[in-house]
Order: sequence, then structure tokens, then C-alpha cells
Amino acid sequence: MSKKEWVQLIWNSDKRDYDVAIAEGIKTEPMWPDDLDIRKLLKLGFGADRIIASPEHDYVKRLRGLAE
Repeated sequence: MSKKEWVQLIWNSDKRDYDVAIAEGIKTEPMWPDDLDIRKLLKLGFGADRIIASPEHDYVKRLRGLAE
């Protein structure tokens, strides 16, 4: 939806979750780069060193009790 229209998240206390609604008053269309996939977006948002991409990641090993 956000690739075609500007959206906003609105808290819905009855559902205890967010509703997605079309944002009003924005005249420009969103520009979504064609060359970005979810993996590239995650790297942009969190940095390559902050993504757990395998079960051999140090943090996963610590959670499993295999490393300190």
C-alpha cells in the first residue's frame, strides 16, 4: 500500500494494534526505489553488522547456550 500512497499508522486501542490509513494532505507521490529489496532495506535501516542472518551468529549461539 505504501508503494502507491502515503500511509500513516494509527493506534487502535480496541484491537491493541495499529491500523494503516491513507495519510491526508500529502500532494507528492511516494518514490520507492526499484532496486531495493527487503535485505537491502534492512541493511540500510540497521547496518550490516546488526542483522542476524544465520544460526551461526554469535547472538544466536549465546541464546542457545553454545557461547558466552
